[in-house]
Amino acid sequence: MKFADINRQFTEIVAGYLKAGYTFNTATMGGSQCEITRVDLNDGKNVIRILLQSFFCKDDFFNDGYEIIVGSTRSTIGANQPPENAAGTIWNNRLDVVYRLEFYEICKRNGYAVWFGNRDEAISASNVRVARRAQKGYYVVSKDDMTGDNAIRAAERYVRRIAGIKHPNRAKLNVRHAIRRDDGRVYGQYIVTYNGKSYILQ
Repeated sequence: MKFADINRQFTEIVAGYLKAGYTFNTATMGGSQCEITRVDLNDGKNVIRILLQSFFCKDDFFNDGYEIIVGSTRSTIGANQPPENAAGTIWNNRLDVVYRLEFYEICKRNGYAVWFGNRDEAISASNVRVARRAQKGYYVVSKDDMTGDNAIRAAERYVRRIAGIKHPNRAKLNVRHAIRRDDGRVYGQYIVTYNGKSYILQ
């Protein structure tokens, strides 16, 4: 999907609440918390916030993307009140999330994201990109294993989620840096190998 589709979904969510009788709660919509955009609505009693914001890292998957969050606010936030009586700021990171839609970056053009999808699609696209770079000789895998607890724990979480293995055997886990061929620097990704199968842990 393109960013226009994200805009469309955001619009449809807001329109759905308006159709259900919600109105804008303008007194709490001022300022910015670095989100892309946000809308506050109320049903005459309770205030909800619908926002679009960017993200970089979800769990141990480093990937740019955007998310739409619909969240309810604490009861002291006044509905249909003027700004001086609105009873405080609605903080995005303190919302009681009703639901969340995530859009992971899949493809870039000229440095800008042009295509988005779900998490599984983003992971698949990342693996394809790294495999192509490896075939072209952009990087090789380091000979030195990363055996620290943090690296192994990250690999366990990744294998558990991607491969569906509830209790990975640590003895079978191998984590290595991807190293650039041209200058020997760390490329920024890790290769996780488990039972002979490799995964790209960015």
